[in-house]
Amino acid sequence: MKTAWIKTIGWLVFAMIASIAVQTPMLWHGEYHFLLPNLLIVFVTITSIRNSFEFYIIGLHKNKWLRYTLFVLNIFLFIYILNRLELILGVIDSMAMDQLITSDSISLNEAVDLMKYINTEFLLFSVSSFVGIIIYNIRILSSFWKKATIKRERKLL
Repeated sequence: MKTAWIKTIGWLVFAMIASIAVQTPMLWHGEYHFLLPNLLIVFVTITSIRNSFEFYIIGLHKNKWLRYTLFVLNIFLFIYILNRLELILGVIDSMAMDQLITSDSISLNEAVDLMKYINTEFLLFSVSSFVGIIIYNIRILSSFWKKATIKRERKLL
């Protein structure tokens, strides 16, 4: 049981470090205005995909109310990420660099390259988080179904 907790904590630390590592190009050029939403999206992507694949290993999924809470939270996260994706794609499409990053020393070529990076990174992790959240919610629903089936079969015996 202790190895499962250590593994879970290790994955959370890895997700946080990866979230920060993905943001470093934006942080080098100035004050990135979408830092926290972007950190959240990368973190959610990594944790939801990991939780989907190792659903039955994670001890927290044994509690029914925690699974209900995670299911509802995932729905809200899905809507929030969709909202942020729409917002940042609108900013990138309008080429409003000042709404993305506040910087005094960024050249035009660097700004274009940075906008391409932000667009690619945000799209990649947003779509990945959508897929991860959907798979995770399907796993949660299937666990409810499996528990209900087991209880129904026990009543028959």
